[in-house]
Amino acid sequence: MKSMFQKAVTVLTAFSMVAGMTAIAGKSIDSHAAEVTIDQATMEPNLYQLMQEADSDHNGVLSDAEAARKTDAYLTKETADISNVLKYFPNITSVTINAGPNKTVTMNSSKITTVSVYGQNPVALKGASPKVIYASVLNKQKSIDYTKLEGYSKVTKFYLDCCSNATKVKVPNASKLTDLKVSNAKLASFDTSKLKSVKELTLDGNNLKSLNIKKNKKLTSLACYNNKLTSLNISSNKDLKDIGVGGNKLKKVDISKNKKMQKVAAFNNKIKTFQSKKNKKIVDLNLSNNKLTSFDNAKYPNLKTLMIDNNKVKKLTLAKNKKLTSLSLGKTPLKTLTLPSRKFDYVNFGEHYNFLKKVKGFTNNAYIFLQAKKKTTTYDFAKLAPALKGYTFATYDTTAKVTAKGKATLAAPKKYSFITIMAQKGSSNVTIYF
Repeated sequence: MKSMFQKAVTVLTAFSMVAGMTAIAGKSIDSHAAEVTIDQATMEPNLYQLMQEADSDHNGVLSDAEAARKTDAYLTKETADISNVLKYFPNITSVTINAGPNKTVTMNSSKITTVSVYGQNPVALKGASPKVIYASVLNKQKSIDYTKLEGYSKVTKFYLDCCSNATKVKVPNASKLTDLKVSNAKLASFDTSKLKSVKELTLDGNNLKSLNIKKNKKLTSLACYNNKLTSLNISSNKDLKDIGVGGNKLKKVDISKNKKMQKVAAFNNKIKTFQSKKNKKIVDLNLSNNKLTSFDNAKYPNLKTLMIDNNKVKKLTLAKNKKLTSLSLGKTPLKTLTLPSRKFDYVNFGEHYNFLKKVKGFTNNAYIFLQAKKKTTTYDFAKLAPALKGYTFATYDTTAKVTAKGKATLAAPKKYSFITIMAQKGSSNVTIYF
């Protein structure tokens, strides 16, 4: 029994010694990796840059604690391998990489969850499987394919800025993507049929003339700014909460089937009718620069922002829109305007100075946009906007002179320039732009 006990002790001791040595060896490796002197002469530029950023006490030595606090890395120098950088920082989960002309970047890290990589080509990510990838391709290639590249098999959020002439783009892990962006290419069409899980879809800055999203039942957000869309059917997308379709050729936008819709940005189109059936959740509408002749605000009781500039609307009755805080209606033939009794964050009346008298008040840090009238250089804000009574006025603009009581003399602003006047009353500030 004694002999067996002694053998057991011997075995346990040996095991403990081995385990201890392993632990010490592991600690030694970690310490060696983290506790290093920061030396520009012997380090690659990206590693040196990152260590300098992490050296919070500026003593020229990277400690374990300093290395542990670093969770993201922005690597500015062109590289094809960041594995040597990552091994010094155990908690980095997000990296930004300049791949330059390289088609592969070696990472060899399972901890990386988010990668931003920009370069001349689609870039394979060797030894990593991030779930979120931001990619930029700078080469003017007509076809871009991510389906066969290493490192994209687990991505669920993929954001691609092409900056190229790409007419065809294949995205990775299509059936699993929840967020997808493919922007600034020259896509004339885009197949969304495989995007069964996508919730947020962005296709800005392409040449899309049509878009079929009938099968994208989980879609909650759609952005297709600056394309060539002439029609868009969203009746099958019952979960849609916001759409951005500004800068197209749409003649109508029908949201009558989208009861969850909250935000619509459909400016710079050819819209004559905006169809809905009491979309009560709508809070934000931007219909500027269209061909609307009327607008039925009663259908939107929760409306907070309405932009309807440069349309043909002659009458607006907004008294029942009790939550409205932002309103823009410059360059319209508007003759009648009724406003709710509340304070505004933002108003753009253009040349409709008379409507300023209808505004009951302004919130702190509010904004007023006006268009300088031809041959008119003097303005009296106390009369134009009674809601500004009691405010003191000032300007730092050399093209404007304004008294403390709000009588202003200004030169007509040049195109794409602003004249800025400040109004203040206690903690409340209103900025007036011409």
